[in-house]
Amino acid sequence: MPVLPLPASGNPMNDLDRHVRAQSPSNQGWLDSLLGTRIIRLTDHEMRMAVIMLQLSGRCDIVLHWVKLMQLQKWRWRPGLAHLVTKEVLQMWCQRFAEDSIVRRCLADRQSCVRGSVHIFLVQSVLAERVQDFVRAGMLVPPSFVLGKYLAMLAMLPRCQVVDVHRSSLENHVHAGKKWSRRFRENWGLSWGSPSMPHGISQRAAARRAGVFIRWIRHVLIQRVAPLQAVVINMDETSLGNVKPWKRGLTASAGEEHIADTLAKDGAIPRTSLMASVCSDGEIQSQLPQIRLVRSRDGHLPSRIVSTCYAEAGAPQIAIHGTSGFCTVRSLTCYLRLLVRTVRAARPNSVLVLVMDACPVHLVEEVLAQARRAGVYIIFVPAKMTWMLQPLDLRVFAVLKSRIREATFTAKATSRTSRLPPLARVRVHSAAIRQVLVEQDWSDCMMRSGLTGEVDRLRPALQALLAGQSLEPEAPSVAELADLLNVALPRAAKLHRLLLPASDLLRPPGGVIPGLAGVEGGDGAMPNAAPLRQAASGPIVLSRLMRLPARPRAMPCGSNLWLPPSQLQRPQTRSMAAGILAATGASSSAPVRPLLPPTLRRLPSTAPRE
Repeated sequence: MPVLPLPASGNPMNDLDRHVRAQSPSNQGWLDSLLGTRIIRLTDHEMRMAVIMLQLSGRCDIVLHWVKLMQLQKWRWRPGLAHLVTKEVLQMWCQRFAEDSIVRRCLADRQSCVRGSVHIFLVQSVLAERVQDFVRAGMLVPPSFVLGKYLAMLAMLPRCQVVDVHRSSLENHVHAGKKWSRRFRENWGLSWGSPSMPHGISQRAAARRAGVFIRWIRHVLIQRVAPLQAVVINMDETSLGNVKPWKRGLTASAGEEHIADTLAKDGAIPRTSLMASVCSDGEIQSQLPQIRLVRSRDGHLPSRIVSTCYAEAGAPQIAIHGTSGFCTVRSLTCYLRLLVRTVRAARPNSVLVLVMDACPVHLVEEVLAQARRAGVYIIFVPAKMTWMLQPLDLRVFAVLKSRIREATFTAKATSRTSRLPPLARVRVHSAAIRQVLVEQDWSDCMMRSGLTGEVDRLRPALQALLAGQSLEPEAPSVAELADLLNVALPRAAKLHRLLLPASDLLRPPGGVIPGLAGVEGGDGAMPNAAPLRQAASGPIVLSRLMRLPARPRAMPCGSNLWLPPSQLQRPQTRSMAAGILAATGASSSAPVRPLLPPTLRRLPSTAPRE
C-alpha cells in the first residue's frame, strides 16, 4: 500500500491534501527509499469504525475526512508517513470486515459505544455543512448558535454512554464548550473572525471585482484607444472643511495647573469639497484643474477679500462659488469641459480616459452622455474597492491632509492667539494643494494601481488579490457592470450602452471621430496640433465674473467661477415689492431685473492688503 509523508509545518489539512495530490503510487522504488521511517497505520478498531461510518452514512467523502483526522492526530504525537486511503481502500476494508462480528453487532445495537462515537462525528459533519451554507449566504455564524444547535442534535441521538457523557460535559463546563468549538473549527476548515475585508466586501468578491476592473482598463487602452496616446486621469472628491487636527499628541500630565481650560479651535469655513485629479502623464499633472466647490447662498457672490484669497492659490486651482459644497451634475459637467480643454491643449492627439468611483452623481446619464460627446472614456472603480484600486484614496488624499495638518499646526504655533482665521485656513489648503497635486508627480502610483494597463508592476497586495485570474483585455458584461456598480440590471444595461457603445468613440489616426462629429470643426477629424474645441452642450453655463489679480511673484492666478442659481428657483429682485410683483405676474412701471451684487467691478492689479 502506498504511503504518504505528512506535513511538518503550516496548516496540516491543507498540506496533507497537497501531498496527496503530489505523490504517485506508481513510482517504483519509492517505498524502498523510506525504509526505517515510521509508518502511521490505522488500527483494526479504526478500520471497523470507518466501515460502520460508511454503512450508516453512505458517503465516502465524510469517511475519508475522518481517516485524515485520525492520521493527523497520530502525526502530531509523532511525525512519520501515513497510508494513502482512497475509495478503493475503503471498499477493501468493507470486504474484509463484511462478516466481522463486532461490526455486525455495532450496526444492530443502537446503544453501542462505537456506534455512538460514529453518530457524534456524523452529527458534526451535518452541522459543518449547515454552517458552510450560512457562510455562502454571507452570514456570520456565532459560536453560541453552533454549540446550541450541536447540543440539540445530540439530544435526538439514541441514548448511549458515550453520547450522554459528551453532552453532559458540554452543558456543565464552559471550558469544554470552548475547547469543542475550537476543535470543531480546526477539523472542518472553519475559522473565527470576519470573512469580509476592511470595507465590507468579501475576499472573493474583491478579487472578482478587481479582475473585471483591470480587464476593463486593458480593453479600453489596448483594444479601443491604441495606437493613439492615452492620458489616464483619476478624479475624486474629498472634503476640506472637516480636516481635523492631529487626534493625539504630546500633552501635560494630569493635575498640571497651567493647562488651558479650553483647547484652541480653528475658525470655521464654509463647506468646501475638492475635486482632485491625478494623471498618468507627469508633464500634464501640473496643468490639471484642481477645483474647490465652496458653499454659498444662491445668487450671492464671494466678497472681494475671499475672491482674492482663492485667486492667490495660482493656476490651475479653481474655486467655484454658489454651490452646496458637494459635487453635483452641474459642477461635474464644468469639470469635464475644463479637463478636456486642458488635456487636449497639452496633448492634441491624445485620448482622455477618466477613472472615477461609483458615486451616484458620477453615474448620471447626463454626465456620461456629455463625456461621450467630448470623446472621453469613462471607467468606474468598483464599489467598495476604491481603497485598493483608486490612487487618490490609496495615497494622495492621505498625503494632502497630512500636509494640511502639519501646516495648520505650524501656523497656529506661530500665532499669538493659537487660532487660525478662516482665510488663513483657505491659504493653507491652497499651499497644500499646490505642493501635493500640482507640483508632485503621481504617475508611478497610477501605474502600480493598474490604471495604466500594465500588470507586471502592480502593488504586491493587488498582485496577491489578482493571483490566478486571467487579465486579458475584456469589456465587462451587463451582469458584471451591475455587480461592479451595485445597480440593478436594467440600469446597468443603460450604463453599458453609454460606457461601451457598439461603435467606438474614436477611430484610428487620420479618420473621423464619431463622438465629436457634432462639434464645431465640421467632420470631427483629429487635428495635428490645434486643440479640439468643445461644443457647448447642456443648459449649464458658468459665468466668469472678472479677471482677478495675479499672485505676486508667482504663477498665474487661479480662477473664481460663479455657479448661477437654478432656473427653477424664484428670481431675486431689487426689492420685496418687485419680488412680489414678479411672482404674481403683475405689471410695474419700473422694469424688474435680477439682482446682481455691486461687486462686479474690476479689481486692482495687485492684491489688497488685509
